[in-house]
Amino acid sequence: FVHLMRGDVAVHQYDLPHGVHVTNGRRYSLIFWIKDSVHSCITNGTPWYDSAAAAGDADAMMALGQKLNKGMNADGIGSDPVRAAELFRCAADMGHVDAQIHLGTFYENGRGGLPLDGVAAVRWWRTAAEAGASAAQRLLAMAYANGACGLLRSSADAVQWMTRAAEQDDSDAMYWLSIYLSHNLGSPEDLLASLKWLQRAADMGHPEAQCGLGAAHLVGNGFEQNAEVAATWFRCAAQNGNSCAQCNMGALYAQGLGGLPLDFKQALRWYE
Repeated sequence: FVHLMRGDVAVHQYDLPHGVHVTNGRRYSLIFWIKDSVHSCITNGTPWYDSAAAAGDADAMMALGQKLNKGMNADGIGSDPVRAAELFRCAADMGHVDAQIHLGTFYENGRGGLPLDGVAAVRWWRTAAEAGASAAQRLLAMAYANGACGLLRSSADAVQWMTRAAEQDDSDAMYWLSIYLSHNLGSPEDLLASLKWLQRAADMGHPEAQCGLGAAHLVGNGFEQNAEVAATWFRCAAQNGNSCAQCNMGALYAQGLGGLPLDFKQALRWYE
């Protein structure tokens, strides 16, 4: 990890795998995309992807595939999912785990000229999952949980793969693992484990986990019932855009609960 503090700047090339882990507080970032020419800026072009991909660079194939899948803008102008699928396959064959995940998703949805093939989707996800990619582990777990993509439904396999993803600090996996443990297995030990993963996901800023943790405190599910703690977590989730938590904040203000004043204007603001 590169530790960045307030005001620090990090500059990196497009092929550097990267992410952000916020250990405390909140993250506000100002991001600039630096290009090689004015023409590239005006046209939103990325000619360096083309040349590197043609030379066999798997990272460039992956990046170009993502761009061609989405297009140049929000309207998808310039998208070419068929070419994107070809690039994902080339990179996937070279062992690029992100490309393997994308290729699996293309098969899952029958996108890019590929057939709708759940078995192929699982095969690529499993390859990436066994290489340690948490996103692939999460997708594989969800397929087992839902009995999708040709897999037999298996709570044990779902929990196993979701646990492997959660242990890599994947907050989505932590949240889903908490759901699986609370609904699928049902023993007291699983409830405690469920709440542990829910807490960890909430601490990482996962909105649904924050709302779920608030609900657990509100009704006393695994915690001592505490409406004020519930209100704190509902507010965090609401500020992160969770609509359920926003409704809960409205309800708390409308009834003057959770240490909040009786305030119909605030209630209406959250309901809106």
